[in-house]
Amino acid sequence: MGTTGMRLLAASAATITLLALACARGTNANLTPAPTAVATPMAAAVKRVTAPIDGITIDRTGTAPLTYAARVKSGLPNGCISFGDYRVDRSGDRIEITVMNLAPADPDVMCTMIYGIVRKDIPLPGEFVEGTHYTVAVNDKAVRLVGGQKGTAVGDYRFVPAPIEGVDVQILESFPVQYRVAVTSGLPDSCHEFDSWQVHRDGNTVRIDLRNRVPSAPMACAQVYRTELHSIAIGNGNDYQKGASVTVQVNDRSATFVAQ
Repeated sequence: MGTTGMRLLAASAATITLLALACARGTNANLTPAPTAVATPMAAAVKRVTAPIDGITIDRTGTAPLTYAARVKSGLPNGCISFGDYRVDRSGDRIEITVMNLAPADPDVMCTMIYGIVRKDIPLPGEFVEGTHYTVAVNDKAVRLVGGQKGTAVGDYRFVPAPIEGVDVQILESFPVQYRVAVTSGLPDSCHEFDSWQVHRDGNTVRIDLRNRVPSAPMACAQVYRTELHSIAIGNGNDYQKGASVTVQVNDRSATFVAQ
C-alpha cells in the first residue's frame, strides 16, 4: 500500500473514532438520571380532645318557621392543635353540641405556644316554639334562649360537678325487679342550678355524672345551700347477673348492692 493509501486509512480510522466518541457522548447526554428516593415522614399520630369554648351566641335565622344557629368560638391552645369536628344532638328543649380538636398523641411534642380561635356557625335542629325556653350546651358551657327572640336571651353558663350528699340504691318489687338510685345533690348558692345527669354502665359498675350550671360571668350570689332529690333508673333484674356485687358511682360518692 502506498503512502497516500496509508494516510487515507489513518484518516478514516480517526474519523470513525471521533464519530464513536460523539455518539457515546450524545447517548450519555440523553440518559435520564435515576430518581433519588425521598423518605416521606409518617403522619404524626393524633388524638381527639374536647375543645375549649370561648364564646357562644345564638342568632335567629328564620321566622316561619323559627330557626336558630349557634355561633361558637372555640380555642386551639397551641400550634400543634387543629380543629376536628362537631356533633349536634337534641332532646326536647335541650341541644347539646360537642366540639372536638385534634392534638398530638405524643405529650412530648414541642409546640408553639400560640392560642388560635375557630369560629363556626352551627344550625340548631328541630322546631322552636315562641315563648319556650331552650338550653344550648356546647362542651362545658351553655346559653339559654327564648323562642321567638332574636338571639341569646338568658345568660351564659358553665357546667360544674354537683356536690353529692347521699346515694341510696332502691330495689323495686316487680318482675323483673327494677333498680333506681335516690341521689341527693347540693346547690352551693343561689347562682347554682341543677342541669342534668348522664348514666354510664360498664359491666357491674354504674357511673352517674350529675352536674349543676352556674353563670360564666362573676356575680353576687346569696350564700344559701340547697339540696335536690333525684330518682335515677339504672336497669332491671335482666341487666345484672343474680348475686353479683354492683357498684354505683355518683360523682365522688359511691354505693353497692347485690343484684337479685
